[in-house]
Amino acid sequence: MAVELDMIAEMEAEIERASQKSNTGNVFFFKIEDGQKALVRFLLDLKQAAKIKKHDYYNQTTGKYEVSALCAESAELSVEQCLHCKNAANNKKLTATTFFLIPAYVYGIKDAQNKPVVWKDQEGKEQPIQGIRYFQLKPTSPLLIALLANYREGGPLPDRDMLISRTDPNGNKLKATYTIIARAPSRFTAPADVEIPEQSADLMIQFMLEKNPPQLIGDEFSTPPVQTAGKVSTVPDF
Repeated sequence: MAVELDMIAEMEAEIERASQKSNTGNVFFFKIEDGQKALVRFLLDLKQAAKIKKHDYYNQTTGKYEVSALCAESAELSVEQCLHCKNAANNKKLTATTFFLIPAYVYGIKDAQNKPVVWKDQEGKEQPIQGIRYFQLKPTSPLLIALLANYREGGPLPDRDMLISRTDPNGNKLKATYTIIARAPSRFTAPADVEIPEQSADLMIQFMLEKNPPQLIGDEFSTPPVQTAGKVSTVPDF
């Protein structure tokens, strides 16, 4: 005889797990908030970055991405096959944006009070934010501009650890500034029990294809509404 499943209990358990998972933030990409600082070691140099085109459509009211997909062009397909490129003719917010991807190992992030920034795992335990993260940067990103300046002055990024700090003047995220302090050149040694997988532009693009695959004409998809009253927009640079 089959054991009767308590579906309500299952639903509640899944809701709790989803809630805990949502507290982790985006575990793949690098991001720091106003007043925070991160110690990182880049795993590839700027000239080894992956260049992609991506359709990102962020709803500021709900705090969710309505669209997050590679453009078909970045998957070596024809733009004519890309559903979002087609829909962008009537909704400019769906126009593909260029990003540069650069992998780094994040040793940790601290807040304005110099306390470690943490996230809660599915058991509710606090864990430090550390590990491999992708820097996903628009050409207009002040962080990319700061990294370029550091590269021109100090040479290859992977040669040394870097302390990256962020400040939002008067709390304005759209005017975020980044300060980069490069430490003395040193050999990168991964922390104990940490394995650093191979990194390359091709592998990063493959990762993005798996995480945010392009949506082609003929795919089922509900196109988000055209922006109204400034409540729906692309996500700000950081």
